[in-house]
This record gives sequence, structure tokens and C-alpha cells, in this order.
Amino acid sequence: MHDLKNDTARFNAPLQKLLAIAENGDYSDLKIECYSFANSFAASIREFESQCDQVLRKSSVRSLRNVKVSELIGNAWRGQIKKTKLQNGSPRGIYQGDSNLEIFTSEYELRLVIENLIANVFDHFTRRKQVGEVKFTVTLEHSGSMIKIKISDTIHEKGCYNKVRKILDDKDTPYTLCRFVRPVVEKVLYGSIWPEIDDEFGNLCMCLQVPTKSKTR
Repeated sequence: MHDLKNDTARFNAPLQKLLAIAENGDYSDLKIECYSFANSFAASIREFESQCDQVLRKSSVRSLRNVKVSELIGNAWRGQIKKTKLQNGSPRGIYQGDSNLEIFTSEYELRLVIENLIANVFDHFTRRKQVGEVKFTVTLEHSGSMIKIKISDTIHEKGCYNKVRKILDDKDTPYTLCRFVRPVVEKVLYGSIWPEIDDEFGNLCMCLQVPTKSKTR
């Protein structure tokens, strides 16, 4: 179900190309038809993803368990390293926080979210043709009721912060960060996700906050 919902974002790529052709063409009837289809298509995808969210929320109740955060992040890191071939070296992952910290949550969904965020960092390395360090800073927040995971890296890319903010706020974006990651964080993990500017490196970092004890409904 996660993979199916994630794949809906890819439907938008050929649609955007079609809209570009229509916009640059000379046939007004084609433009009207294309934009009418685009609106209908987007509405159908949103409805489909909403149904997926409902299924995910119900199914996650059966998979709640105590999870050691450092081990979950380590597994997500190693899993993404195996999937990704970076041309300019091997990234170094750094965990900063209590290595024995445990939370009661939906392990599968949380790992998928972290893997997706790591994949975004690796895509960033590929664009910059550089490989840097990736730091996972884990802290307890709100008197211990929430855990915050901050993912930052050492490679600067201009304009990333504003781009990510726009993606998270755009319900029609083709990017999985808004279509997949944010709904899972908010509706399954009962948490929140947002971008920040990292104090140490001055780069974009992604912040994920979830309860230390997840809801059962």
C-alpha cells in the first residue's frame, strides 16, 4: 500500500509534459481539454491517496511496538546505502543522541519515512556531485512526550529551504515529500515534519517529530 501510494506521484510527470505542450501550442481547444483533464486527474489522485491514508491508519494499529531509535535509523541508513550508488564517494552517517532511547510507534512506517528523507539527501549529493556527512540529531521534546529527529548534511545547495517549504505546502506537487511522507507522518505516526536551516552548517535540514508513545487509534 505504501509503495502504491508513493507511485502516484510519478503519474504527474507525463501529465506535466502534456500540459507544457498544450501551453506552448496554438490550439486553444487542446489547451482547454488538457487543463480540464489535469484538474480531474488531480482530484482523482487526491481521493485515491485519501483512501490509502485511511487504510494505512487502520493497518498501523497492528504494528505498534517499542523501537530503539538508533537501531531504526541505522537500519534505514544501511538499507538506503544498498539501494543508492553515489559516484563521488561514500557518505558518512553520524548519530547524535541517546543510543538507548526507545519509543512506542509504528516501526515500519517510521522507517519508510526516514529512508525517504535519506534518499532525498542522497539525491542532493548527486545534484551537487559531492558527498558529505549526514547527521541524525535525536532529542526529547515537550517534557519527553515527543521525539525530534533532525537530519542535516554538510553539502550546501542554494534555494533548497524555500523549495522544500513550497513542496510541503503544495497539495498538487508531484514530489513524494508532500504526497507520501507528510501524510504518513501526520496521519499514521501522529507527528509533524518541517524544514529548518541548520545552525552548524547553514544548510537545509529536515525535522521529524513523533510521539514517544503513539496513539492506538
